[in-house]
Amino acid sequence: MIVWTTTFLNRKVKKRTKKPRLIFGDHPLQSNQYWSNSLKKIGYASLTLMKWPQGYQNRSTYDMFIDEIKVTRIPIIDRSLVLFYPSYIAFTYAIRNYDIFHHHFYGGFLCNTPLKFLESSLLKIFDCKTVITAVGGGDFYRYNKIVNSSLLTGHLLCYPDKVYQDEEKQKTITYWTQHADCIMTGFQIDGLGRWDVMPFNMVCIETEKIKAKSTYSNSDGSNDLVKIFHAPNHRGAKGTEFIIDAVNRLSDEGLNVQLVLLEGLQNDKLLELLRTEADILVDQLLFGYGLNAIEGMAIGLPVITNLENEEYTRAFRRYSYLNECPAVSGSPETIQDVLRILIKNPKLREELGRANRCYAEKYHSEKTAQFIYENIYNRIWHKKQVDLMALFLPLNSDAYNNQTTKINHPLIENKLPKELF
Repeated sequence: MIVWTTTFLNRKVKKRTKKPRLIFGDHPLQSNQYWSNSLKKIGYASLTLMKWPQGYQNRSTYDMFIDEIKVTRIPIIDRSLVLFYPSYIAFTYAIRNYDIFHHHFYGGFLCNTPLKFLESSLLKIFDCKTVITAVGGGDFYRYNKIVNSSLLTGHLLCYPDKVYQDEEKQKTITYWTQHADCIMTGFQIDGLGRWDVMPFNMVCIETEKIKAKSTYSNSDGSNDLVKIFHAPNHRGAKGTEFIIDAVNRLSDEGLNVQLVLLEGLQNDKLLELLRTEADILVDQLLFGYGLNAIEGMAIGLPVITNLENEEYTRAFRRYSYLNECPAVSGSPETIQDVLRILIKNPKLREELGRANRCYAEKYHSEKTAQFIYENIYNRIWHKKQVDLMALFLPLNSDAYNNQTTKINHPLIENKLPKELF
């Protein structure tokens, strides 16, 4: 390994390109491909290089997997040394062909090797830059750092063994916090001392490919059935038991309501069911919103999720765009009342659904991803004076928020008006 490192470092540093070449890896999360594809559309050479597909994915989801790298592309002096070390193959290939490395807090291509805490130094020698994003339970949340005890409880219900990973995660997070060129985490900020960009959620989707609802049901729970959809990948972390209980209580009140749980479905099928059959989508009741909520917004559904914890939300209301979000905040204590109002008010459901579509197009589209990443590259690659922390600052006239029409809706800090209760 020492021989490999020495010969590697003796090679000539790459010539800086006008337009940086991008690589996303190496954990197979759909957002990596969305980000990469959006940047390809504006002229970037970009590759998603992953370790393996997740169970519900196939190889076509991403551009390349590590086991597809042809060893003949690696110089002979390295080939015999790294043939049986896929991580080194990936790193050698990537550093020779790409300039900006996009990773999560798991670490980079060397994250499972003895060189994991030398990776940043190796990248800097070759004038490569790193952009770090957070995934969540897998790479970022250390249970002893989670501020919200309900959020912690949800994680303990679903992933109890991850409590033993806190120390190792902390080492990796500390390392990349000190050495990354840019960090973007969204609302996942527990125990983190640095973030450089402030989108509330940085996930982007291909909004133009998602069909919005064309018609909305007039059902109000008395004249006809209202369908509530919920897609829990992990029930404890989503607060699913509280949703089930609330719907049962509403049914006992005499409302004609049905809860549909979407579990284990391919994404295309899930989206079609949401578009054609759902009246309301409940994302989760512990905190934040994820990919499923964003897809529901793009479809034009009213979406319920928990946006109530001040320790998380206040900064994103002041310095970002959260107040434009038309998602209705609901907690385990309020979900029954929130659902009742939406069930009985079909016009309100439609108003919120249409606002959600506009919000997804404005803040979770490929255009948004292009805006964020181009500004990051201007800062870390082209060394321009870009204030990344002000990209979404409402009081900044040049902020992304102010380049298009503000999303209007009847919510006050994501809560329904009091007169509706």
